[in-house]
Amino acid sequence: MDYMGCEMIALHNALHFIHCPRPLGSIIETFERRRWLMLGGHWGADPYAIGRYLQQEGIPFSEFSGKKQ
Repeated sequence: MDYMGCEMIALHNALHFIHCPRPLGSIIETFERRRWLMLGGHWGADPYAIGRYLQQEGIPFSEFSGKKQ
């Protein structure tokens, strides 16, 4: 997870916080299978993949695109 896990760990923690936990291994496997790792994980994961994951799992969420939001 070194240098490539902050998005997946953030997602894992958020899911735990909203009482919708998923095993970290399952989240990692999903990111790998859906090719959401950038440059094979050397550049981390696509931060927008968090929203796609939540959407595909049917978990409601909100997006913020700027400081004023």
